[in-house]
Amino acid sequence: MKNLLLLFLFASSSVAFAQNNYPKPPKSANRLFYIQHNLNTNTYVYDAQIKNGKFVTPDPIDVYRIMYAEDGSKKELTSIQRKLAYGIKIHSQNNENVTFNLNGYPTLIWKLSLKDGKPFVSVNVNKQLIYVEKMYIQTKEKTIGPSTKVDYILISGKNNKNQNITEKFIP
Repeated sequence: MKNLLLLFLFASSSVAFAQNNYPKPPKSANRLFYIQHNLNTNTYVYDAQIKNGKFVTPDPIDVYRIMYAEDGSKKELTSIQRKLAYGIKIHSQNNENVTFNLNGYPTLIWKLSLKDGKPFVSVNVNKQLIYVEKMYIQTKEKTIGPSTKVDYILISGKNNKNQNITEKFIP
């Protein structure tokens, strides 16, 4: 019983690390996932680009930021954000599947797919397949800019049984 209580406390506390009061980006038919972090409320959004039921070549994913900490406007990533953190690198692509990684975490390989005309992204974290909806990045204190260090990342979404799941990834 004691072990179950400890497991429950750990699981619920890891989800509680994420900011509960952050704004959520407006829903979109092609929304894949979004990323938020502890430094401010700005949000990095990943949307699929689909034309005639197929992924757009060579840019199947539109990545941008919503500046909630300022005026809520939509902006392109800066070149540093694109190159070092939130940009993507495509590994392979066809009409219905794309494999890629986020530049900030090249060890995680993500898969973009279409099912019934709807795009979704999946990734394996801690031996768990997650259909990703959002991520939260906890950065180390007193690190910012290109030298920002990450404590952990929470990746949230659904598992194969359509149950909510959050996995903690330590880069």
